[in-house]
Amino acid sequence: MSPLSTVQHTSTVEGTPRPGLGPLAAAVVYTAAWVLGLTIPAEEGRASDDPVVASASLVDAFPLPVVQALLVHGVAGVALYILVVRSLRAWGIARTAKGRTIAVLGAAAGGLSAGQFAVLLVASATAAADPDLTHRLLALIDEIDVAKLLVLAALVVTLPLAYRSAGGRSRWILPFSGIAAALLLVGASSFIAPTPPTSLALGASLVALLVWSIAVATLAPRLRTPNA
Repeated sequence: MSPLSTVQHTSTVEGTPRPGLGPLAAAVVYTAAWVLGLTIPAEEGRASDDPVVASASLVDAFPLPVVQALLVHGVAGVALYILVVRSLRAWGIARTAKGRTIAVLGAAAGGLSAGQFAVLLVASATAAADPDLTHRLLALIDEIDVAKLLVLAALVVTLPLAYRSAGGRSRWILPFSGIAAALLLVGASSFIAPTPPTSLALGASLVALLVWSIAVATLAPRLRTPNA
């Protein structure tokens, strides 16, 4: 049985196929959440700042840092997970071992994002009373970010690979995903050894990730016909 036949059979068993707007809507929400979040002028303080300075920045900017985090960590994390799950389902591989593994990566990325939002909420609540604790919490957010970027790098590569193994055709998605994953890995290092190149890679990785999300969403419906 060919890979494409397998996909068609699995889709029938799963009882779906779902419209392409599922993954695409999730990708649009993911991208919009990041774009809107970055337009919020939220100076929340940084882990590299003095604890008093970092806490004061968080207090002065409240509630903007919380709103920003809700968008870029909360909403975006949920949307990314939905994008992953809906894409796997559209390709007919959600119930395979590979599909479940990728879904776990999506859940991990979303969970880490939610964790960042939760930690920022606590930091905002303690900023005025305990600058040292707030400073440690801001550092924890950065540490979670490193883990999340590593998970995203794995997800960015494995999801398109699953698309190809399921019979999908795209000459550019894998090379682009490889570039995005490399940027994510280099960007993650900016939290450990910040330099102008790694900071630039971190910013570029976000742009690449947003483009990747839309690209994957547009791939989702293509496995529904034998000649797709």
